[in-house]
Amino acid sequence: MVTMDIHRIFRLNGSLNSKSGLAKILCSNLDSFDPFKDACFFDKSKVDIKSMVDISVAIKGGKYEVTSGLNHVPEFVAVYLISKGLANIDSKEIQNG
Repeated sequence: MVTMDIHRIFRLNGSLNSKSGLAKILCSNLDSFDPFKDACFFDKSKVDIKSMVDISVAIKGGKYEVTSGLNHVPEFVAVYLISKGLANIDSKEIQNG
């Protein structure tokens, strides 16, 4: 599919994949490349999300247990789950900015 779809071939370096929240970056060594560590640019600042599922996420060198309902997680976990359609940002978080 990727080679036939011109929208997937050309991505701006540093742009985010809308289905994972991971960045498009240059990979110089495929054997040592870990997209869940190397292509994850968000920091550990915590945000509130509302998860629709119970899920375990291994990302950026850690393992995070997320339960259905309200969770306080690092930004990179929130971006990943929201991109996958498994969570939403907590509306109180938006109001309090």
